Amino acid sequence: MSKTGSVWRDGHCLWPDARLASTPWSRAKGLLGKRRLSAEEALWLRPCRAVHTWGMGFPIDLVWLDGEGRILALREGLRPWYWAWPIKAKVRDTLELAAGQIARAELQLGQQLLWRSVS
Repeated sequence: MSKTGSVWRDGHCLWPDARLASTPWSRAKGLLGKRRLSAEEALWLRPCRAVHTWGMGFPIDLVWLDGEGRILALREGLRPWYWAWPIKAKVRDTLELAAGQIARAELQLGQQLLWRSVS
């Protein structure tokens, strides 16, 4: 089961409807079975260094993070039926977003994203 929460940067909530997938089962399930991902949704996979979009019907944006939530790599518009992984040694987590969200949020390498659980 994944935890619910939100993703923040510099005191601003970027994705208020987020899930943290930190168990083997929740990471394996990921976004499978979803018809779409809204602009307010995010899936934070911890730990996760690589993803696939097999069986998905929509493209996604990917953000790879180190252990402190700093952005190490970005990938926009990964189409269904592909693999993706960055060539970065310090990647710990992956954030999956609706396609177009990297540009909308103006994400850049080195920025820090924070997970906040819903209490």
